[in-house]
Amino acid sequence: GGGRKGEARQPSEVASASDFDEEELILLDLLHAPAESYLHSLATVLSRVESLSHVLAWAAYDDTAALGQPDAITQDELRIVSLPRLKLTFQALMVDNSVRLYSVDHADLFITNERSETESAMLEAIPHSLLLSNSNSECSVLVCAWPPCRPQIESVPFSTSLVLDRSDVKWAGNLEHPYYMYPVHVSRVILYTTTLASALYLLLLRFLGRSYKEVVRLVDTVGSDAALSREEDQILQFLSCEKNSPDSHPDASACRLKISLVLLDAPLQLPWDISLEMADYLFRLEHVSADCLLTPEEELTLL
Repeated sequence: GGGRKGEARQPSEVASASDFDEEELILLDLLHAPAESYLHSLATVLSRVESLSHVLAWAAYDDTAALGQPDAITQDELRIVSLPRLKLTFQALMVDNSVRLYSVDHADLFITNERSETESAMLEAIPHSLLLSNSNSECSVLVCAWPPCRPQIESVPFSTSLVLDRSDVKWAGNLEHPYYMYPVHVSRVILYTTTLASALYLLLLRFLGRSYKEVVRLVDTVGSDAALSREEDQILQFLSCEKNSPDSHPDASACRLKISLVLLDAPLQLPWDISLEMADYLFRLEHVSADCLLTPEEELTLL
């Protein structure tokens, strides 16, 4: 049967469509949620991954509630949160006297804001993400696959601020899934990649975040000798896209060359000229970080 009226369900009470057919629900206005209210905190979390105009939050309807008051809707009334554009749905379930948003699409995973300093550092350059946990405290990071743009800011030449282009229809049309899931290593400092597309996207985020050491660590995960899919190729091309501020840091040149090496046998067009990158790299070799240096064998391969 359905949950009790006015109370969020327990984790064992997974809802079906018929359960909500029996209950009258109201669509919540997250955009104008009063500050300090539960709805405002909910909107803050969900706006990381989606525009609020595309977030549908449904709560149990109570005709006696003063809906204009900040405390009119509490976590107890929340039922379903749907993100149609991302093909995600979360269900509100009661656990230890608090409501968790459990993913309907990924079993036993719920949104959590509890994170350590290492997890916060790991996600610092991924603002469009949600940290998910299961009952065993095993975490995954959900990252929406919007194209991340790093605009040029003259007053901040080494800015890492990202702007997500959520209106790029062509980009979205090339995606197999509108988001990527990254399991978190038990050390809480490393994200696993499960597909080439997710590996390329994570590498793109690290590159735009100027985390060159991380880019070098990820390079082997994007190696391929096969043709890339449209999704994979558009991510690769975005590494040197006009929407992003140019990166002439010596370590950036080294990273582009490292990426070139693992894709040398793939039938694709790299978004940069290897000869020019190699010239830049050698000209500023003494300024390249030790973590990003090419080995003599790698230099010979590219020369």
